[in-house]
Amino acid sequence: MNLSPWIAELDVEESRRIFSDAVPFRHLVINHFLSSERAEHLSQALQAETFSEKDADLFHFFQTNDLTTSKHKTIKEFATLVESKAFAELIVSLTGINVKSGALDLAGSLYKPGDYLLCHDDQVEDRKIAYVLYL
Repeated sequence: MNLSPWIAELDVEESRRIFSDAVPFRHLVINHFLSSERAEHLSQALQAETFSEKDADLFHFFQTNDLTTSKHKTIKEFATLVESKAFAELIVSLTGINVKSGALDLAGSLYKPGDYLLCHDDQVEDRKIAYVLYL
C-alpha cells in the first residue's frame, strides 16, 4: 500500500531519535501527520458517524463503534491504511517497536465541554503502542 496520499513526509531518523529520548515515557508528536486534504476528508467523514456516550471513573466522552466496520468510503480507506503492512513498517521505523499489521483498535472519540480522560498508563494486555490522531 502506498502511504504517500495520506501520510505527510517524515524525517524518520529524527522522529526515531525524538521517540527514543522522550521523557517521562517514550512518545512522539508529529504535527500534520496526515496530508491536509485527507485530514479534512477524514474529519468530515467522522462527523457522519454515530457517537455513543462512554462514562466511567477514568473518563467521560463519546465514541464511535469500531471504524473498521464503517460504510463511509474515506473511513474505510483510512482503516485499510492503518491496518496495512506498510503502515506497520512505518510505525516500526519510527519507534523500533515491532507491531503486526492489522492488530489495532480503531475508533473516533468526541470530547464535549466538561468531558475528560484522566491520566492513565494506557497499558492494555497485548498493546505494544498507542497512538492518537487529533483532527
